Amino acid sequence: MKLCLLILVFSLLLAGCQTSNETIEFGNKTVVAFDEEHGVQVAYMSQNRRSYLWYPGNDQVTRGKWETRKIGSEICFKYPNAYNPVTKKSGGFWSCLVRSAFKRKLHASCVGDPFGLESGKIPFVLEKGRVQLGQLKKTCS
Repeated sequence: MKLCLLILVFSLLLAGCQTSNETIEFGNKTVVAFDEEHGVQVAYMSQNRRSYLWYPGNDQVTRGKWETRKIGSEICFKYPNAYNPVTKKSGGFWSCLVRSAFKRKLHASCVGDPFGLESGKIPFVLEKGRVQLGQLKKTCS
C-alpha cells in the first residue's frame, strides 16, 4: 500500500514538472509563424496560458488560451470569439498541432511581448502574404 501511494505521489510530481517545463518553453514568449494558408501570424503566449493572436487582416488582437497535451507532444489553442477563414469555422473549440509541426512554422521567437499584444492593440494590420515576415523577425529574434 505504501509503495503504491509513493508511486502515485511520484507520478503526480513528475506530471507537475512537465507542466512547468512546458510553461517555461512556451510561456512569456512571442512567436512569429508563417504558412501559406494563413500567412504571417504573431502570438504572445503568456505564462498564465493566455494567447494573444495578431492575425492577417484583423484590426485587433484575438484573445484566447493555449495549453499542451499528450505529455507535451501537442500544443493547442482556443480562440472563443474568432473565425478561421481557412477552415471556415468559428472559434470556441481547441485546435491542436503536433509540437514539431508547430515549431516548423515558427520563423522567430523571443521572450516577452515586444509588440504589446497583451494590451489588445496591434501595431498595424498584417497582410496575408510573406511581405512583412522580415520586419517582424527583426523585432522578435
